[in-house]
Amino acid sequence: MHICILDDDILFSKKLEKDVKKFFGMIDNNLTIDIFNKNFSSIFDLKNIDIMFLDINLEEKFNGIRFASYIKNIFPNMLLVFISSNDEYVLSALSIGFFQFIRKNKYLYDTSIVFNQLKEYLSQNKERIIIKENGCQYAIKLSDIEYVITIGHDLILKTTEREFVLSSSLKNFLKEIADYKDVVQIARNLAINLQFTKKVTKTKVIMINENEFSVGRVYQKELIESYEEYLLE
Repeated sequence: MHICILDDDILFSKKLEKDVKKFFGMIDNNLTIDIFNKNFSSIFDLKNIDIMFLDINLEEKFNGIRFASYIKNIFPNMLLVFISSNDEYVLSALSIGFFQFIRKNKYLYDTSIVFNQLKEYLSQNKERIIIKENGCQYAIKLSDIEYVITIGHDLILKTTEREFVLSSSLKNFLKEIADYKDVVQIARNLAINLQFTKKVTKTKVIMINENEFSVGRVYQKELIESYEEYLLE
């Protein structure tokens, strides 16, 4: 999970980071938190954001609400939580599709509610799987899986962030995520996520990163059917 904090108040940012890490670190061992106290536009160098805590009244030339609107266009699936020391900004923020609002003067009360609401939303609306690697647990978004391949006795799970090496068979892994239809098996030892494909034919799949995979004969019919369903979603 990737969480960003944008606030020109450094002390407050550190406090929020500590509380976010304490709460969400128990949910996801792969938690990453980035703080931006200045140079806010550098946030567009990031690949993905799951949750953003954004101060409405930023210094420099940034208006938090206007900036939030632009950020949402870049990261449309991000959960946006506004922060402000001025309660009156709540009404102004209604023009943006935000998740919640934390008042700095009601910090303890608001964060206790908002953190639990975020946890509940993520569990209900973000399809995830808990995996174990070297004794550590990680919450992986299924939509972040690029492909899964078995090499020897290892299962290599490639996501947008990194690779995981698991002790599992491809058959068992696919059974565990059976409700997620975008991951499709195309060979005896390989399954790919259709979201990361550039071109799909009966015998070949080209991924967005230009990786090319051959499709096994027994998997060709199912691949084409799954791809047609995917295009109609």
